[in-house]
Amino acid sequence: MGLVSEPSETEPGADDLVGSVLAGRYRIVSLLGAGGMGAVYRAEHVHMRKAVAVKVLHREMTSMPEVVARFEREAVAAARIEHPNVAAATDFGSLENGSFYLALEFIEGDSLAQRIKKDGAFEEGRALRIARQIAEALSAAHAAGIVHRDLKPDNVMLVERESTSEFVKVLDFGIAKVQLEATSDQPLTQMGVVFGTPEYMSPEQARGLEVDARTDLYALGLILYEMVSGVSPFRHEDLVAVLTRQITMEPPPLPESLSDGIKELVAKLLRKDPAERLQTATSVRDQIDVLLHNAGPASSVGAAPNSGTPTGTVLPATRSRVQVDGRTALALPALAREPYRVLLAWSARLGLERRLRVGPYAVPLGAVLGLALLLFVALGLAAALVAVSHGGPPEAAALPPRPQDPDVLTLVSQAENGDANALTALLARPERKRSLIEWRALGHGFCLQEDAKQCLAIYAAGIAQHREIGSDQRVLSDIRRLAERLDVGEDAMQLAAQSLGPAGADLLFDVWEKGKTSAAGASNRARALLDEEPAKAHVSSALRALLLLQAAMKKPKCSELKQLMPDIARDVDERSLSTLARLSDRRGCGFLGLSDCYACLRSGSELGKALDAAKSHPRPNFNAPSETIVLPKAQH
Repeated sequence: MGLVSEPSETEPGADDLVGSVLAGRYRIVSLLGAGGMGAVYRAEHVHMRKAVAVKVLHREMTSMPEVVARFEREAVAAARIEHPNVAAATDFGSLENGSFYLALEFIEGDSLAQRIKKDGAFEEGRALRIARQIAEALSAAHAAGIVHRDLKPDNVMLVERESTSEFVKVLDFGIAKVQLEATSDQPLTQMGVVFGTPEYMSPEQARGLEVDARTDLYALGLILYEMVSGVSPFRHEDLVAVLTRQITMEPPPLPESLSDGIKELVAKLLRKDPAERLQTATSVRDQIDVLLHNAGPASSVGAAPNSGTPTGTVLPATRSRVQVDGRTALALPALAREPYRVLLAWSARLGLERRLRVGPYAVPLGAVLGLALLLFVALGLAAALVAVSHGGPPEAAALPPRPQDPDVLTLVSQAENGDANALTALLARPERKRSLIEWRALGHGFCLQEDAKQCLAIYAAGIAQHREIGSDQRVLSDIRRLAERLDVGEDAMQLAAQSLGPAGADLLFDVWEKGKTSAAGASNRARALLDEEPAKAHVSSALRALLLLQAAMKKPKCSELKQLMPDIARDVDERSLSTLARLSDRRGCGFLGLSDCYACLRSGSELGKALDAAKSHPRPNFNAPSETIVLPKAQH
């Protein structure tokens, strides 16, 4: 059964459902909120007299399969996760007017966002207890194969329970990533498409890349940061600026008054590389337990009777106590309480009390080692002072710091994606003030715009100032492609030969080796440059080994090859595999080519070692990086 009241000719407003009965069992009591996709109501089950929250999808949204699929996925996600800290789904279905509804556990309380706005920064214990419950909810979701992807303070509700006034309920799995059965798991998102709330997105999410459970842990780090500081670390009015900060900037330092433990936890959660974060929600919960335990019950971070720690949570036992002048205090390590006695014990254990004869004196071994250590430290300090007085390495001193201006970082991200306005704005900045990432963004941006001459000119100017740019994978990839163009190929190869060092020589060899796909003459020109200075002087050890091997094979002397093999095996990479494989062929010489050209290599293991070394060292890669920053254009 659908709505009791007949639908009007036009789509009814959100308030028009108040007083009606949905699906024959949910009486709509009041409107809780509405958005572009649907509305949320407080309702009462007509038979069970139980309060529920009902989400109703706007009827015009039902013509969009993607929206309907997301709505259904929220139902699947919320129903699959059975945990006290997750808002449960109880019913899902369609209405007679073609719309859809979702019945959820009714939660009455404040959102975490409201509490932060009202109270400002939380004390550590309060923040940790809330974060612990969120971690518990995420652990249950991830175990069920669900990644939330839109975790934020607005989606964390704090409700009153018997033992706490801040019991966590995580809700809104509308854009969750759900692993369904193989027959029905059709992805609703594609690579390069960004979903979620920018202020709480992980870097990989902001790039539109594939995400996993670790993206929720990054969001939890942002929430914990906001709870203990009172502000979101990457907040900005401009959407692009927020996404840029998520990808490129480290969060501002937390207040000095906070403990080192909570700072380290936040830092681990906010690593840009997912592999460097804490890897599971369970490990996050365990670290929070350690922080709560180390603080002790008397601390403000301990679990109070009205704390947010759910009933039944077992924390590690508190640390032992000792009596000091009749008062109770935390037990101190032995080294802190009796340092002299402990040091003497360790000295005896290590044999440092033994004496060495130095002329007429008997000197303890410990004293000799101590003096040697002091001399070593003094020499290190002297070297550091000399380096400082001389200004340090020239290249390091010349390199400008990474720009911290959010507007410049935004321009960098936009320019690197070929935005014409951003390229113009970056180009207007003085060259002496450009950082390495600005030069790279300009060069790559002009390459994307197919302005090959400007791209190459920018890279040449940037490398002239900062040679480090020439080792960047994206820059090498662009120059490698330009080397095969008729209009700028010669200039690109000259730049590689003169300014890119070993990477430039490897690039020229790549052009020569893959001559069949190169522009006419590019392959021969690349080889000619490789045989000339300065490219010849900067050939990498692996390429030198290959060139030496190829030259030796032009001479039919197996004994000379055998002598070269140990040196070749030390330096070769994959590029030498095909050449070394020819040495394994036992035919090709003598009558009808039936004789073994390299019979002397059959004794000994030199050739085998060279082949193994070549297989284990990959060839230089001039492909574009797999991860490309994709950001929407700024909203005007």
